[in-house]
Amino acid sequence: RRRAALRARVHDAGMANLLNVTACLLKLERYTECVAACTRVLGAQPDAAKALYRRGCARTQLGELDGAERDLQRARELRGSDELISAALDELSAAREQRDGDDDAGGGATDGGSSSGGVSAAATAAASAVAAAAAATAAPDDGDDMAACP
Repeated sequence: RRRAALRARVHDAGMANLLNVTACLLKLERYTECVAACTRVLGAQPDAAKALYRRGCARTQLGELDGAERDLQRARELRGSDELISAALDELSAAREQRDGDDDAGGGATDGGSSSGGVSAAATAAASAVAAAAAATAAPDDGDDMAACP
């Protein structure tokens, strides 16, 4: 009994550490690795809002917009009206608009995740603005925060 409780605590600590790694990967713009690490966390904790949020941010940067939307909408369901999630959804909308504009011009990437260039410069600029605004209004780290998407 004690051994099972210890195993559970060790597992939870490992997932918490992996969740911290996902924040680092996102900050370092290692989006593919971030998606993989978040997916691993979500395999053990399907309702981990931070993992959903971070995977949604990473997927947006990779141009995987449908998957990003699913992740961010689920994170919103779990966290309610969170400003960072709302900002990430706004960034996703900007990325969709840019992609759709590129498609109209005949040069857009599909949403199948095969885009090698990620999202456009306009979407990246929007992400930077969101990150700067979030950093300017960020509260001290209380252990339950979610850093803004890059």
